[in-house]
Amino acid sequence: MPYDFLKEFQTLAVGVIGFGGVIITQWRNGELSREMISQQAKQEQRSVACAIQAELRFLRTSLQTQKESLSKKNRGELENVLVPWNRSDQVYQNLISQIGKLEPKQIEAIILAYGQYEVYRSKLELLGVQNQIKPSYVEVSEKWTLIIAEHCRHVIEKADCAIELLSRD
Repeated sequence: MPYDFLKEFQTLAVGVIGFGGVIITQWRNGELSREMISQQAKQEQRSVACAIQAELRFLRTSLQTQKESLSKKNRGELENVLVPWNRSDQVYQNLISQIGKLEPKQIEAIILAYGQYEVYRSKLELLGVQNQIKPSYVEVSEKWTLIIAEHCRHVIEKADCAIELLSRD
């Protein structure tokens, strides 16, 4: 009986088996494609986070050095304090369009850190004088050193918070 059934409907049986195979293949290919897209998105997220974290670490170290120099100036240990005027946020500027790939808390911390950095640069521009011999430096007078040092501290705090959040995987 099963033989007669298969003989009678062999085209139908082959068609069902073949079509089922196509459906299973398409389903599996879709699954693999979604997995690959997810892995690619995670890799892009890690790359953006790593690049910004590296820049924030550099910025933090630079500002810590500046803060220490400004503190020495305030204690009368230094006559002049030259603070670098060059921007230290090129990576952030280049990756701003990709920040959305990160987690919301990471994005917020990054924006706060770089926002505080902009406030610091604004204060430096207002309170410092561009050095004539070294135009890439701003000279800060003694009466403004504590204010600039305090802004360094604020940027360092925000950078530390962002670095910590970006370190989490």
